[in-house]
Amino acid sequence: MYRFYIILLLSLFFLNQKNTAEIPPFIFPELDQAAAQLWLAADERSAAATNIALNQLSQEWKRSRTEVLDFPMTAYNPYLLVGTLDQMVKEMSKAQSREEYVELMVLTDRFLWEFQTIREFHRQNFYPLDLWWEVQAIFQEVHAATDDPQLGLLEWQELECLFDEMVCHLVDYENRAETYLTQYAPEVDEDAHKAAMNQVYQCINDYQTALASGYQERLIWPCDQLKYSLNDVLRCYLPATAMQL
Repeated sequence: MYRFYIILLLSLFFLNQKNTAEIPPFIFPELDQAAAQLWLAADERSAAATNIALNQLSQEWKRSRTEVLDFPMTAYNPYLLVGTLDQMVKEMSKAQSREEYVELMVLTDRFLWEFQTIREFHRQNFYPLDLWWEVQAIFQEVHAATDDPQLGLLEWQELECLFDEMVCHLVDYENRAETYLTQYAPEVDEDAHKAAMNQVYQCINDYQTALASGYQERLIWPCDQLKYSLNDVLRCYLPATAMQL
């Protein structure tokens, strides 16, 4: 009987070690899911959805806070970082109460960027969502320029280069996701993710065709469709129990 308990304890220990090893330090899938849900809710301009998503993010941040404080950061003061993130969550709450959705999206981006920069510094360059948010950031510039009669003061060739940069990041994201998607985002439906990515590439082809025409008005429709398709990819990261946006 004594031997049985020893074997059981050792089994539990190694099982725990294996589960811990699956998610490297400073990667918080549940926190990222909550942030993605909040970002999508703010993009949809939904007061009810942003309230639910912000509460979820606040809860996940409380769970992750201690681990952030304990992480051996060599370039950041963990207490200063946690204080910054605490303040961001408070600012998110204020923006949500005022229904300032653009501000809420910006704050969510900044919140995620703090984690991304630390992972990058510590050479954790394998997390798919880090590249995904880079794709989104460039697309926001493309979308703003496309909707502006003056192309956001860009030259046509500059818009083409910006779009090409976004596509390159998207390809890098897809390559990274092929290896690490389900490991660091266990809730992702791989089939749904693949279908969403295929739709993204179709929209990219449509936008590239419009670019070749040289007429700005032809860019608007494929750009809007690309926005919806990119959001569909991000929705794949939400757990099945999350409110679908």
